[in-house]
Amino acid sequence: NDKYPNAISDKITDDVIGIGYDTFLRQLINRAENVNRININPLKRKILHKQSTDDDVEYNSGRKCDSYGCQNWQPEITDKTTMLVKKEELKKKDTKCDIVETLKYTYPLQRIDINLSPSIQKLMEEWPMLFSEIGFVTHFEILVGVDLIKKYTASLKGKASHLLRFCKHGMKSLKAKSICRK
Repeated sequence: NDKYPNAISDKITDDVIGIGYDTFLRQLINRAENVNRININPLKRKILHKQSTDDDVEYNSGRKCDSYGCQNWQPEITDKTTMLVKKEELKKKDTKCDIVETLKYTYPLQRIDINLSPSIQKLMEEWPMLFSEIGFVTHFEILVGVDLIKKYTASLKGKASHLLRFCKHGMKSLKAKSICRK
């Protein structure tokens, strides 16, 4: 602590936040809890492997546990032909399809492409709607089972007064104050 006195301290400019090391303490506690966690009923991830043809995907019998909240890691594909047609509809800028319903329908294909870990550029070409707000929120809701917008709004309602109070009284820098006024 003598060599790097500010290494684990919580500070904004020169002001100590809380007891000064809340963040570091919380990270240590979370790490200990994660290491000692017993997973009684873990969700299963399916490991995907490409077969000899690019269109087909095989599910390996070896599985990894998914214990980080994903409820729908890789669902089964029911009608691949229809899904591929709908995928192409989503790529069109002037699509007349119901975007949310089409995103939900093509979710298994989205997961295959994401789980095969192509580059972000390739994903943007194949699934441009995933990089829009509606696409991201819809995908997140199916994957995790949480309505992101409702969760964020509810969380913000509880924290808005604290944020406003901090903006009014807790900020020292003029630049930060000007941002809060906007």
